[in-house]
Amino acid sequence: MWWKKYGFSKNPLDIRPNEDLVGVDDIIKKVKDSIINGEIFLLYGPIGSGKTSLAFKIKKDLSDRYNIIYINGEYERDKDLEEIIEKNKYNKFLFFKFENKLPIVLILDEYYNFPEDVSKKLKYLYDNRIVHSIMLIQPSPQIMNATLSFLNRLYRKIEMKFPPEDEILKLINKKLKGKVNLDERILRNIIRKNNNNVRQIFIELNNLLEEGINNINKELEEIKNIENEIKLSNTQKRILEILYKNKMSSKEISKILNLPRNTVSKYLNKMYKQGILIREVDNNEYIYSINPQYINIISKKIGK
Repeated sequence: MWWKKYGFSKNPLDIRPNEDLVGVDDIIKKVKDSIINGEIFLLYGPIGSGKTSLAFKIKKDLSDRYNIIYINGEYERDKDLEEIIEKNKYNKFLFFKFENKLPIVLILDEYYNFPEDVSKKLKYLYDNRIVHSIMLIQPSPQIMNATLSFLNRLYRKIEMKFPPEDEILKLINKKLKGKVNLDERILRNIIRKNNNNVRQIFIELNNLLEEGINNINKELEEIKNIENEIKLSNTQKRILEILYKNKMSSKEISKILNLPRNTVSKYLNKMYKQGILIREVDNNEYIYSINPQYINIISKKIGK
């Protein structure tokens, strides 16, 4: 276990949900405001963006004001909501039970797993003021497993995106506490390769650190060698600027650059063979994008 070698009592890059979040202060405020206002609302965003971690933080931060009950649709989809509420209405202390009279807030994570009947029960609990607020969490902004009457009570949808690159860099350095010194180029390369998905970034970092610093230094040397090997013409740089965080066809790029399509296609094909670009087929046409493994190097080359 790599983290023991560096004097950590536990893995600082544990991928399980926790309250250590970055760049989400505005999201936290919106969620808290929705709860305080007594709303039914949805928090959505890609897998690994920290939605569950944010839910745990909200539960902790507001525990003195609300009785917040967290329910996960992945393994609690068939449980009766009223039974769960009844079970959580009392605090146990030694041989005594004390009723928790704080307003009840339900957090239903992985909501897409619940059957539609749950939305009917939620509507009943909300309309009869048994629960104060309901927070739904899932990847998609579209709720497919709910009745129209329940959806009509949905106040708002809050989007949660992956954190910016610099915020992720700060988070990694904060977690490693100066005990592990990794070259910033390695970290930025890993962040961009994983499209800012913190969970995937931590998985890759765990694997790298398990292999040892020597392998990380070897990877850094490989990055340096690739940087030196990649020579780009001005036209190639212009193409890469257009493709930076975009996907496009040769036809679209030729229109933007006002260049013949066959000229653009030659440059694209050359960079594809070098591994700088990747491509996919859409409507019998190649759509190009920058290979995530090279995004850090390319951003330097084009001054991003």
